[in-house]
Amino acid sequence: MRCTYSNATGIAAGGGTSTLDITVTTGTASDGTSVTNYAAIDPTGGSDPATPGASCSSATACASNTATIAAPRLTLAKSDPSPALQVGSNSVYTLQVTNSGSASTRTATIKDRLPTGLSFVAASGTNWTCSESAGLISCQFNRSDGLAAGGGTTSVAITVRADSGTAKTTLTNYASIDP
Repeated sequence: MRCTYSNATGIAAGGGTSTLDITVTTGTASDGTSVTNYAAIDPTGGSDPATPGASCSSATACASNTATIAAPRLTLAKSDPSPALQVGSNSVYTLQVTNSGSASTRTATIKDRLPTGLSFVAASGTNWTCSESAGLISCQFNRSDGLAAGGGTTSVAITVRADSGTAKTTLTNYASIDP
């Protein structure tokens, strides 16, 4: 990016200043990743600054700033069904989301694919909106003040019923989270 300063009065000699604010958005960098931003100016007031970067060495014409990206880091834990699965009876899986990152998150999505042999009954949690279609449960988290960084937790209870014909069958139930 290249910016050109234009002002009829210029920048005052002997310590005058001018400020340029640049707003950036981070990409998909991981929580705790450090990024360095480099800038350079032509010290003569001309239009040919040094190339910004680690090799730009003039203390008066080059500057840098290193910052650490804050981001949520969500993990998902799933309980065994309680009570234990029994044909024709309801059981509840509890899915707990923990934010161990350095920033809160206002949104997240859990997906839980029920295996053949389990029927969906209900799903709910504080600040969660859940729906089910063809055995895929989708739950969206939305909270205006966010799920706190550094260990904040929230959970969803998914109620299922074991279908007839599943006695003495091993069923595996998978879930995932997308921050």
